[in-house]
Amino acid sequence: MAEHLAHSLHESSSIQEILQSMQAASGGEAGAGGGGGEVAVGKIHEFEIELERLQSKVDHLKAQVSKTVSKLSSCFNCFI
Repeated sequence: MAEHLAHSLHESSSIQEILQSMQAASGGEAGAGGGGGEVAVGKIHEFEIELERLQSKVDHLKAQVSKTVSKLSSCFNCFI
């Protein structure tokens, strides 16, 4: 699961492109036309927070995997 999330993030060429896509999909540039821009900015902010949360989770899972691999390596060395 963590590898899949990390791969998805790396496939995106940049966060800026994702944010621009979200702005375009939700009605154009922020601040343009009525309250649509404010809604888009709010959604983009929510997306940024969710991205940070997921990245933190991915980093944590990578650390856990690394720790587990290290423990397994030391266990296998005991049997050799």
